[in-house]
Amino acid sequence: MSSNNARKKAARRKQAENPGMSYQKAWDEVGAEHKQAIIEHDLAELGQSAAQLEEMLAAMDAASARATERAQQRFHDHVVARFDGNGALTALDIDAAVLYSYTTKELGRAVTDVMQRTWDAVMAAAKEEYAALGYDIPLDRARDAAGVFTEASRDGALKLAVNGAGRLLWCEIGDEILAGGWTAAEVSERIMILFQSAVMRSWREIGRPLDEPTPDDDRDRIIPSDAEIARYRAETLTF
Repeated sequence: MSSNNARKKAARRKQAENPGMSYQKAWDEVGAEHKQAIIEHDLAELGQSAAQLEEMLAAMDAASARATERAQQRFHDHVVARFDGNGALTALDIDAAVLYSYTTKELGRAVTDVMQRTWDAVMAAAKEEYAALGYDIPLDRARDAAGVFTEASRDGALKLAVNGAGRLLWCEIGDEILAGGWTAAEVSERIMILFQSAVMRSWREIGRPLDEPTPDDDRDRIIPSDAEIARYRAETLTF
């Protein structure tokens, strides 16, 4: 039965239920009720979809947290890195003693080794955790992703590079940090800032070919814009 015929029958029923009601009024009311039913149905579906999305994101956040905990190992006595299941560097701790017991080259190599090994371990665990949820994310290929994105402090005392997946390629620490009186906490914080900036640029470049900005584009929450990157760098790269 066509929707028009169904509406006619519904209008006739409404007339029968309401003696004296004109057919036109019954027709209009049925139409309004039909529209309201459609709206309520759509809202219910949207609510269900939103709930499902929220549930999925919560599950993935939990998987990310489990991956971080599973992979958390101490690869070095004086340098510890922590990544979440999406590859974001959430903590970097450098023991103050190594600023004087290590050469700056040795410290750069230690930071590189720890960040690479920790990132690899977390990504491997995250792949397993996401697979258990039914998501086949090719994190195993991220280790060798193409692209090199570098960042450096203004005086060049601190430099690093990441690949297209945001995995650290190398970190160089110059003797200038000693002359400048940098503390271990400052070195850690500044490495994290440079790393975040480089990762944002890597994700922006990889996402750029797919980026067709629209008012409703959810990718805006994932792929940083050029303006967001510029703002982050202006606010944080002050050293």
